[in-house]
Amino acid sequence: MAKVCEVCGRYSGLSKEIYLVELDYVILITSRRIKSIDTSARLAILEDYTRLSYDAVIGNYAVKLRTVATNHFVCSDECEDNVVKQPVFLRNDVFDAMGVYFCHNRNLSVSWKLSVNPQAMYGYTKKCDLCSRDYYSTGYDEVTVYGSREVRSSYYGDPLIDKNSGDICFSDFNEHNRNGHIFIYRDIMPLESKNFCSNECRFAYCVNHNSLVFFSSILMNGFTVCITPDTKDANKNLHNAYSLRPQKLTPISYT
Repeated sequence: MAKVCEVCGRYSGLSKEIYLVELDYVILITSRRIKSIDTSARLAILEDYTRLSYDAVIGNYAVKLRTVATNHFVCSDECEDNVVKQPVFLRNDVFDAMGVYFCHNRNLSVSWKLSVNPQAMYGYTKKCDLCSRDYYSTGYDEVTVYGSREVRSSYYGDPLIDKNSGDICFSDFNEHNRNGHIFIYRDIMPLESKNFCSNECRFAYCVNHNSLVFFSSILMNGFTVCITPDTKDANKNLHNAYSLRPQKLTPISYT
């Protein structure tokens, strides 16, 4: 199945599949706050004797990775560079005074990502439930079948659905594209775990089985996102270059 670049929307083939993990924190090994480094135990001991574990060393930086790694398709090194944010971002004197930077500081809307070798890190594969391709990922896919679907014309700021309905709702408008539609899925069945190797496979499954696929995406800053049978139409109205860009749950204004 042909794959499209998740950054620019161009065809990527299978030749440029990348695996992303998020950084939990970055340690500047040369900082005066670091008392010592135990390389055998992969521990950094701070001047106050706090012990911080790390997973890998990149130059003067020891990095701690989060546990979820997800696979993505890009068409070029340039598109990969647009996704992967390197941990070196503070002036050396500022970073030296801090010693450690926690990448998911709640006060900062920043998610730092690295591209990794999945076989070296995880050593096992999953098999896609649609195309049977083997792939690496520690993310998850959960599928729900819906009984009925409704599409309403609407606009940004319009009340959407009854908060007590139990329906799942997405939209294809925002503050920049104010006219669009509400996609409402009703009679939602319990979630079932599945494995999908790509957004193309997720979308094909949704269309063929009247389903919604929820999954973790490091490319989308670690959020749980969703692909639906209406994902392509929604992205077309939003003028997104990537037609299978996953959707986040719509912030709902209740009737």
